[in-house]
Amino acid sequence: MLNPKIVELPNRSTLFYCQSSQFKTALFRILVPYGGPWRSIRSMAALHYVMARSTEKYPTTQALNRKKDDLYAVSVSPTHMTFGTFRLTGYTAAMLNSHCVPDGTDVLAGTLDVLDQIMHHPKRDARGLLQEAYVQQTLTDMHISYQGVASQPSSLVRERFWSRILKDNPYHIMGKYLDYAGELLKTDASELTGFMKENVGVRPEIYAYYGSASEEEVTERILSTMPSPDGPDNRDLFPDLRVIHTVPEPEQVTESSEFGQSQLLFGYTFEPELTGGDRAAVLMLDSILGGSPVSKLFTEVRERSGLCYDIGTSLLPSNNILIVGCGLSAGDIGAAEQGIREQIEKTASGEISEAELVSAKESLCFDLMAHYDSPDRYLDYQLYRFLGDPIPDIPEMIRAISQTTQDDVAAMARRIRPRLYYRLVGKKGGDAE
Repeated sequence: MLNPKIVELPNRSTLFYCQSSQFKTALFRILVPYGGPWRSIRSMAALHYVMARSTEKYPTTQALNRKKDDLYAVSVSPTHMTFGTFRLTGYTAAMLNSHCVPDGTDVLAGTLDVLDQIMHHPKRDARGLLQEAYVQQTLTDMHISYQGVASQPSSLVRERFWSRILKDNPYHIMGKYLDYAGELLKTDASELTGFMKENVGVRPEIYAYYGSASEEEVTERILSTMPSPDGPDNRDLFPDLRVIHTVPEPEQVTESSEFGQSQLLFGYTFEPELTGGDRAAVLMLDSILGGSPVSKLFTEVRERSGLCYDIGTSLLPSNNILIVGCGLSAGDIGAAEQGIREQIEKTASGEISEAELVSAKESLCFDLMAHYDSPDRYLDYQLYRFLGDPIPDIPEMIRAISQTTQDDVAAMARRIRPRLYYRLVGKKGGDAE
């Protein structure tokens, strides 16, 4: 089994290191924290610009793909990670992802060089990477992307849902597509260019690496490009984001939609709040209730009763949240809601068959073992543990799931508390009850 290692570097950053020669592709992640709601959109735009998409028109790709005869970088892309949702970490970050060959150290060095050029010492801009034409292209592409997502019914529902269930947290960016698109329209290239040049000192906090290069090689690559400890410790800038509070009565929200299909999103929390020791039982609950094609909700509400097109659960254990979502006709809303409540109540009362228990265990344990065959999944699983998600290591998790009983799952279901009932009622399919 792999043994991830945590290395504190002299430039006040941390290397999360996993060495493996099992795969030809090396991976790395670079986490660049930032904070403040007023900075979020511009920070995202800046980071998207820095690690722009892998097409010839972007300067970052041109800077990294210096070897024309060999495959140098399979992909380098930005991903905004809402690590602020983890109640134990308390900061948001942008994560820059890369798949590269053979050991990734050249691509890592090139990526850091561009980051240093634009984000840490942008006033130098020796390569001219901050040309407004490049920046404007990034803004245009981002705006088109966000508008496209915002025009999808499922994304629109989730945007409204998340804005309500996490309304106390202005730093959270889940479900803010429409806000981002509007802000991008107000941000011109010169403003963004000036923002990046003025806000020096933004630097990576965490480097994660999975590949065949030695710890010394990876460390040398990082320190040779990012040696300076100057600037603030960015993690000190961010507030505690523990914003999931118990409410006496669940909020009821019903809105109309121009789309034909209706959608339900019901948000629940757990009392007492979930801890690392609860993870096996809550994963089993999620799988049995709505996390698989043989779950109670899918089998009973969709297959047997025919009340919806699709139904399932989404578990965010680090946030103490369980979500039930389904798409259906407006005339079936009342019956579907009753069906959802009944299945939660039956699970809480212990109506869990041996077949359901065994199926959930096999599915979850197989999925956990598959992490060892996927560098991406393994690196991210371990990285989330390092960032504060209180989950056991994979072998411990498998043992805990294997030992989970019907009583454990039922007890977890009894901890479910409704927080938000959100209904988006479409035009077709009859009237909602």
